[in-house]
Order: sequence, then structure tokens, then C-alpha cells
Amino acid sequence: MTHDAHRDHPGHRHQPDDAGLLEVLELDATLSGSQIEQIIGWLSPYAPQRVHSIVDVGAGLGGGSVALAEQFPEAWVQAVDRSEPMLARVRESAGAHGLADRISTLPADLDQEWPREATGADVVWAASSLHEVADPERTFVQIHAALRPGGLLAVVELTGLPRFLPDDVGLGEPGLEARLRRVLSGLGWNRQLEWEQLIQAAGFELLGKAGFSAGGGHSAEAARKYARTSLARIRPALQAGAATADLATLDAILAGEDPGALLQRGGLDVRVDRVAWAARKR
Repeated sequence: MTHDAHRDHPGHRHQPDDAGLLEVLELDATLSGSQIEQIIGWLSPYAPQRVHSIVDVGAGLGGGSVALAEQFPEAWVQAVDRSEPMLARVRESAGAHGLADRISTLPADLDQEWPREATGADVVWAASSLHEVADPERTFVQIHAALRPGGLLAVVELTGLPRFLPDDVGLGEPGLEARLRRVLSGLGWNRQLEWEQLIQAAGFELLGKAGFSAGGGHSAEAARKYARTSLARIRPALQAGAATADLATLDAILAGEDPGALLQRGGLDVRVDRVAWAARKR
């Protein structure tokens, strides 16, 4: 999944060689991998009785492709992404899990024509990818056409940007992260579309919706690295909209100059929330 979690700024086309994005996706996968497995487990009862073909739209690093292949052992999974470096990682992950013969990759940009090779699917999985397309209505119609009758569409999106910091970081005014999240929301980060309306307007029958939260159970080192990398990545976008005092506090945290050196010690409460929808082609 392009997951995946941090393709979060509408209108911004990430460069295929965006090393920073790759690092964030890797860290998100480390902390949220079990969450994707939970979502696929929830989705499975809605799937057709026999699943032979799955398309992973915006496959990212391939975590979704691997989990889908493991959940549906008779299925061939096609991972679609516009980024060749991402697709290379999918192939690497498939090989590492012994699934190279069941997961293939297909370079395609969903703002162009839907690839002919990705038609006739039993399941289409779209995790943190459809909010990036230029014309979501058109893309949902294309997905509907690409599915077999009775086929299943799964849409998974973040409900908000990941959370890392306690309310009081020991420096500046409490509530720093909440204020920074509001600034990013105003800039269009993690845009939320009218997902149910889009799904039903394309001709799907909405079957179910569920929320999933990932947090805890991860190493302190992984949490610190994820927090540092993510906060540093959003820092430039905050320059024009955040209060000067909040920017100074964030810079102190990133530099390890805050009283508790949050990013140098344990205790960060990393939370990543997602919501999933299941829909059937009539």
C-alpha cells in the first residue's frame, strides 16, 4: 500500500526517488504491519468464495500485497504503483516471503488510463492511495469496471496524521502536536474525501466499515525513529502556517534540546488510526 501512510498531501506527486518517503513508509510498516493484517482479516468474510486475482492499487512497499497473498493462498496478486523504486521493494518483499511466484508488479499511473492487465480482478485493495488521484470519481468507476461481477473493493485510509507527542512536552504551551496537526489539515494534508458517496456513486454496494488503531507493542527505538523522521518531514510545510513559538518548540524537540529529550528516550505513544470500507460490485 502506498501506504501507504504518508502519501498525504493532495496535489503533491512524490518523486519516485524520494528516499525520505521510503524511510517513513518503512517505519510505518514496522509499527503498523499487524494493523494491515487485522484489516485484511476483517475484510475476508466479504470476499468472493474463491479469490483468484487481486489488484493492490498504490502498492507502496508491498506490505498489503504480501498480507493479501498470505490471506488468500489461491490468489495471484498484482501490485500496481507509479514508482519503480516502490515496485522494486514489492518484488524484494515478495521474494523474502517466498511469494515471488504469486506477486507480480505493474507500473501504472491511475491518473492515466486503467491498465488492461489489471482487469478481471476478484478483489481490488486500495490503501492510502486513492486520496492522491486527480479525479477520484473517475478512478472509482475504473475500479468498478476492472472487477468481476460480485468482486470486492477494499478502501483503507488514515483517519488523521500519526500521533507521537504527549500533550505537554515540557517546553512551550501544551497541545503542540494538536496545533501542528490543525495547521497541516488546513494545508490539505491527509485530505479526507466523501468515501462512502464515491463508492456508492460508482455502482458499488457498501458492505461494511470499521476503524483500526495501531499503537504500543513496538520498540522504543522504532518509535523514536518514526517520530523523528515524520516530524522532520512535515517541518518545512509548517513554516508558513504554524506559530513562531510552536516552530521553535518543534525545532528544539528535533534537536534534542527539550527538557526530556523526547526523541532520545522511551515513552513515546505512537498512534496510527485507519478506517476501512468493504464494497461489492453489483
